[in-house]
Amino acid sequence: MSVSTRVSIAWAPEFTASEPTDTLVLTGKTFFVDQRLLSPGANTAESKTKRGTVDWAFAGTRSAKDAEVPGHSYCSWTHLVSSRFTTAADECVDEGYMQPHPTDSELALETGAMAHPDSGVVTAYREVWRDEDAAVGDGVLFWECGDGKWEDRGFVGVIGGNALAVGRADGAFYTWRAKRGADGWEVLFESGGRRGWDLLGVDVADATVGGVVATGESGGQRWVCREAWAVESK
Repeated sequence: MSVSTRVSIAWAPEFTASEPTDTLVLTGKTFFVDQRLLSPGANTAESKTKRGTVDWAFAGTRSAKDAEVPGHSYCSWTHLVSSRFTTAADECVDEGYMQPHPTDSELALETGAMAHPDSGVVTAYREVWRDEDAAVGDGVLFWECGDGKWEDRGFVGVIGGNALAVGRADGAFYTWRAKRGADGWEVLFESGGRRGWDLLGVDVADATVGGVVATGESGGQRWVCREAWAVESK
């Protein structure tokens, strides 16, 4: 389980590191939601206070297996819905190798290959990530709606006070990001609507994997709980 923000990405062959996005990823035991927003004036003061447009947002399932070296792992991410693919044939799987950063113990280094956002060609990459520790007792919830087809499928992930949604409704893409504060949940970004927002009112203690919640959006939405658990002490 992790709440991750990306520090930088570098693409082959030059591997020049930069961070043009504001990227947040919520990862559960099996499911994940990944939202990457273009930062206006990347790496400037403006980019820290104003979120831009969607660069890439996707969600699906994740698997991992330990590598030969302790603390290292092989991971794969299956994209089940995305801001980029528009047919079932576009569904893809990213593969990466996770390890501690060689010079900063607070960061993680991911290396692997995935579709380059400019060319669509699978290209080697290096990403640096920072993980935020969730508090003991924080709820972890992942929800899915739709019939399993790319054009009508959505995911909502909630870990503690962070929430992300990515999906499509009748082919139209939507995504949002929210943060919980003293006065409740605040929308930090939204595009295409706020489907699944009502799920933020569901407590992890009241959720059951496989259980269905009907939300009150226009037309109604039935969301199936895919993960429901509380963070335990290490």
